[in-house]
Amino acid sequence: MAAIEYNIRLAGAVDIEQIAKLYIKSWHKTYKGLLNQEYLDSLTEESVGERWNNYIKEPRHGIFVAVSEKEKVLGFGAFKPYHRIDDCIYIESLHVDESCQGQGIGSTIIRHIYAVGKEENYGQMAVCLVKGNDNARTLYTKLGAVHYKDKVDNFTGEISYSEILTWNLL
Repeated sequence: MAAIEYNIRLAGAVDIEQIAKLYIKSWHKTYKGLLNQEYLDSLTEESVGERWNNYIKEPRHGIFVAVSEKEKVLGFGAFKPYHRIDDCIYIESLHVDESCQGQGIGSTIIRHIYAVGKEENYGQMAVCLVKGNDNARTLYTKLGAVHYKDKVDNFTGEISYSEILTWNLL
């Protein structure tokens, strides 16, 4: 497979529609059988787009996008301060278009978020993933993340199990 050329930059309002579409597509594929199907089916471009549009307006929140030369969003990673761990930047969401996976886009976005964490003097970086999302866990641990703790979620209307992984930024 030929390498995909892309640039990483901070997302703006112009990217929100593509981010919303990628997010929904990725959630349907990644979390089918892991999360409540009714919740997955309830995701709409309008609600997801509004969420991400509001997200980028918040202080210390951001979304890095990987874009092709034609400005197609190939992947994105959202970050913010983490409320569960002191002195920690949090990868809120990381998704790469299925057709571009394995090209290093996710890793590159993670490295950009890591650099923001270092620049803003955070001591750690964290990510939370649903148990069973083995591809994500493999990527994060390959990049140096370690188990922090397990947790129980109920954001989809039924219990799901997650794991928090962290990186030391010091």
